Order: sequence, then C-alpha cells, then structure tokens
Amino acid sequence: MANSLSSESPKNRFNLFDYPYLHLRGFPQEIQKVSCNDSCCSLFEIEDEELMIERLTQSEVFKKILSFSKQELSKTNRFEVFEPSLHKWLIVHTSVLEDEEIHLLMNDITPRKQKERMDEQKLIIMERAGSLVQVGGFELELDTQQLFWSEELFKIHEHESDTINVTEAIKFYTPESKKRIERHFTACIEDAIPYDLELDIITAKGNLKKVRTYGEPVLVNGKVTKVAGALIDITTYVNHREELTRLNEDLNRSNQDLVSFAYVASHDLQEPVRHIASFTEILTKNLEGKLEAKNQEYFNYIKSSANRIQKMISDLLRFSRVNTKSFSLHDVNSAETLENVLSQLKEKSDLANASFHIHDLPVVHYNSSLLESIFNNLIENAIKYNDKSSPIIEVGCEELTQEFQFFVKDNGPGISPEYYELVFSIFKRLDQSKPGSGIGLAISKRIVERFNGKIWIVPNEDGGTIFYFTIPKVGETPKNVD
Repeated sequence: MANSLSSESPKNRFNLFDYPYLHLRGFPQEIQKVSCNDSCCSLFEIEDEELMIERLTQSEVFKKILSFSKQELSKTNRFEVFEPSLHKWLIVHTSVLEDEEIHLLMNDITPRKQKERMDEQKLIIMERAGSLVQVGGFELELDTQQLFWSEELFKIHEHESDTINVTEAIKFYTPESKKRIERHFTACIEDAIPYDLELDIITAKGNLKKVRTYGEPVLVNGKVTKVAGALIDITTYVNHREELTRLNEDLNRSNQDLVSFAYVASHDLQEPVRHIASFTEILTKNLEGKLEAKNQEYFNYIKSSANRIQKMISDLLRFSRVNTKSFSLHDVNSAETLENVLSQLKEKSDLANASFHIHDLPVVHYNSSLLESIFNNLIENAIKYNDKSSPIIEVGCEELTQEFQFFVKDNGPGISPEYYELVFSIFKRLDQSKPGSGIGLAISKRIVERFNGKIWIVPNEDGGTIFYFTIPKVGETPKNVD
C-alpha cells in the first residue's frame, strides 16, 4: 500500500480521505508547500490547491494553529473554530508527523453548531418565559431519586441553594397540601396517573404562596422511570380571583337589592298615583262647566302626568319582574308567537301601513310570554321610530352550532353607533316626541341576558337598523326558572 501511495501525486493520495485534508510543509517559519485534497478545496471554495496558501494564511484556522506552543504542536490537537470567510464552523485535528510538517484533518460542523445554538436560544427563551410567568420545571429520576429543578423553581420557593432533594421539596408544602401531593405523586409513580393540583407552599423565607403543579409519568417499556412536570406561582391570580368573586357577590347582592327596591317602591307608588288620577277625574266632573279654560288645562295636565307616572310604574314593575319572577321553560313555536304579536300590533291604526317579511322561524326552548315581549318591543320600536310612510320590517333566524340567532330588520333612519348601548338603558328615548316610557328595549335586554343570550345592534346596509338577539340551544339554567 505504501508503494502504491508513493507513486501517486500528493493530491491523489489525499483524496483517499473523505474529509477535507491539508498538508503544510515549512510550518511555522515559512510555508513552502501546501497540499490538499478535493474536499479541502471545496470547503475553502477554491478551484486549485495553488491558491490554498493565500486563503489559508488569512484564515482563523491558521491563526489558531499559530497560537499553539511548541509543546502543543508536538502532539495531536483538536479544536473548533468559526471561519468568517466561509460562514462555517469547523472542527480541526492537527498532528505533526515530521519536523516543520503539519497535517490538518477538518470537518464542517456548521449544522451541529447551529442546532446547539438553536437549543441554547430555546433554553434561554424558555427560562425567560418561565421567569415572566413564574413557571418552573422539575424532573425526578426514580432509580437514583435525583431531583432536578429549573432556576425559576428555586426562585418560586425562594430557595437560595442550587440543589434540592425529594425530602426537602416536600417540606415546602403546607400540611394539607403535603398530604395531597404525596397521594397524587404516589399514584403517578405506581399507576402512571398524571396530576394537576392547586396547592399551598411556605417558601424558604416563610412566605405563603398559591401554586399550581402538574406532573406527568415518563414511561420506558411500560414502566415509569421519571416524573416530569411544572409548577406555577398563581398567588397573584388566586388573590385576584378571590377578590373578583367577592366583588361579583357584592354586585349581585346590590343588584338584587336594587331590583327588590324597585319592585316594592313601584308597587307602593301605584296606590297614591291612582288616587291622584281618580280624584282629579272626580274634580273635573264636579266642576264641569265651572272652570275657566286655564284651570281646565291645569286639571288636564295633572291627569295626563298621573297617567304617565302610572305607565312608568307599570313598566318598572315589568322590568323588575324579569329577574324576580320564576318563568317556566317549554318548547315554543317562535313563528306562532310572532304571528300573535303582529296580530295585536296590526289592530293599531298607526301600524296599518307597515309590511312584514317573515322568514322560517324555529321551535325554541323558552318562555312564550317573554319571547312575545321581545318581539313586541323590537317590532313596535322599529315602527314607532320609522320615518318612512310604509315601514318595512323583516324578521328571521339563523341556526348556529349552540344557539339560534334572531334578527329584526327595519328600513328606518337608523341609529348612530354612539347610541347602541344607550338605547338599552332604562327610560332612555332618543326621540322625546315619540310616545312611550323608553323601557321596552331595556326589558328585552334583561330577558335575553337572563336566559344566557346576547342582544346587539348593527346598521342595515340598505338603510335602517338590525337588532340581533340569541337564544341558546344548551346552557346552564337561569336563576329563578322553574
């Protein structure tokens, strides 16, 4: 084999190597000869080995070799270096076979270094993300009982050491939480059952924290060999959740008190207002023909105001009963309910010119009287505020996955977006010249929301307004519903 090699040119001999290979003669004083194989020329992006001396002497590989001491050069060396001119990472093996001769065997390790860099960045990002959201990771090797914690887990426990064992880790839990984590951890190891728990810990500095911990068994050949998981500091979240629960309870209690007050107040007000209206009517009859025109106008004003107050009280009672009264739910044919509403509305002379376009409507699980109230309020509102001589009202419904979405569309003047929420407020009317107390839409909103639906407004592209409201197919039973 030696005789065969000696008969070939150096480059041909070096091509027997799969990896880039360099042979330097005259190193390090003055390089007299550089021999390399095709792989080396390809690596350094040159076509002829005659160009290698110039390229090599400018390289980081050459600078690295020059930095070695004579003692280091006398033995085999291995190093990694980034070559900027090539944008590549190289691993280089050097050996000195004869005086002033050095051999270099190289390999492109750029893909490996890129992966290492990517893994490092991922780890940094994960550590940073864990720190931001206060999430720490852990892993327990069952055969060695060695427990590994991430840096963030040490921070959460305010544990200044960088090592931890199972016994120490368990001691952080409060007595009740300790029982729970031991029970679930045992089930994870013995039965491969994962766990997800909210627990209490006392940190190394004595601070009470709420944590959520997850654990997953790692199986090898059907046997649990590790338990890996995460722990999140949820102290702030739990405190906010408890505060929000308390505020919601206070708000619900306040709303209930307000509804009860409105019901009692409006109920108690009915009798004196009714007396005012009745006695005003009696006085008007007794003094008929005896009153001056001005006084008669005053009496008429009193009677009109009393009637208006009676109407507002009646509407206020209807509004409060939506939340205080129990309503039975049953299958309701919404098409028949709408037909009843239209029959009643068409009896009014001022609605005679309105035309209705009705699409197919479904059977829903609802209360018929309340659905009738919603249709009546929306349609009467669409006609009352319509500025056309022939109002056009369109009613339809789209069946969605979890709900029915009804719509009532009109060709009126429309509503400005800034009033979309205001119109659902109690006793709010955009046009004071129109009759009514301004409570119809507020009642509709309360009905819809009590039964877990939504109601909203969008502009009609052809002019006018579209009211949408939903009736869920499924959902939790509303309060006070039989």
